[in-house]
Amino acid sequence: MKGLIAALLWLGLAAPAAQSSHAQLFDEVWQTINDAYYDPTFGGLDWAAVKAELRPKAAAASSIDETRAVINEMLKRLGRSHFALLASGGSASEFALRGTAVVPIEFRAIDGDVVITKVTPGSSAARAGLEAGQVITSVDRVTLTAPAASELPVVTWRRANAVLHGVAGTKAELVVRTPNLDVLYFSAPREVEVGERVQFSNLPPMAVRVDERALATPGGRKAGLIGFNIWMAAVDAPVAKAVDRFRSADGLIFDLRGNPGGLAGMIMGMAGHVLDTPGVIGTMRTRQVPKLEFVANPRRSTPDGRAVAPFAGPVAILVDELTASASEC
Repeated sequence: MKGLIAALLWLGLAAPAAQSSHAQLFDEVWQTINDAYYDPTFGGLDWAAVKAELRPKAAAASSIDETRAVINEMLKRLGRSHFALLASGGSASEFALRGTAVVPIEFRAIDGDVVITKVTPGSSAARAGLEAGQVITSVDRVTLTAPAASELPVVTWRRANAVLHGVAGTKAELVVRTPNLDVLYFSAPREVEVGERVQFSNLPPMAVRVDERALATPGGRKAGLIGFNIWMAAVDAPVAKAVDRFRSADGLIFDLRGNPGGLAGMIMGMAGHVLDTPGVIGTMRTRQVPKLEFVANPRRSTPDGRAVAPFAGPVAILVDELTASASEC
């Protein structure tokens, strides 16, 4: 995450009343980045020229979605991650979530297909008959297969995630392909996501979850698995409790698959569960603070006040193509 700064821009529901408002919306986003981007030279990019080129397109836009498309084109010129345009609602974007409930499955984009990797036990999806290994070809008549081989897996995943979401209690009509190439049809009720609901800054509400499990190797060695889906303050205490539970294990596994990041400062305390000495594990740069170092903070006491030492055994970290930002440090 060196050299990166998150820039999440929240735009309102309604479309501008006049075409000039589309240009004003574009100007607001351009100016926000112009004032706050960590590198005042924009890495050699002529930011003013980008405005001169794209502003006329925004002014000519006939809808809020056309305006957002122009703004997203502008953001791409930066060539950086951590820039996203978050609409507060009413967007026709194929990536906009349809609601706060979702079909309770996990999935990944593999070779252009949307493949179910896990079905929540006891959930509506499990009762409907969905299984890991099945390929979802469409949801509510929206085709999910990547339109081109060059499409990034995360883009395919976001498209599927959008249509799998919806209003709690509604049913998603899924067409799936089995490993044997049979085509099956499912009607799966959407459920409110399990987890503690938190909201930070201008980000939409999120369901925060922590998973902990005791595992054993074929040879009988013991390991503790700790996973969490996003870096928010709500995970700190449960993770600390889990680390303490597995303190005498032969190894620890941190499962960060699918974790997109979150509060970057949390990595200092989290790393302190397994690092016995302070050390720089990440750097953030902003316009105001050119170099902010994240230093591991060894945990030498438990939340209930007992003296301990950071875990000294082997540590494994599981990641995948959706692991990003703070999870990459």
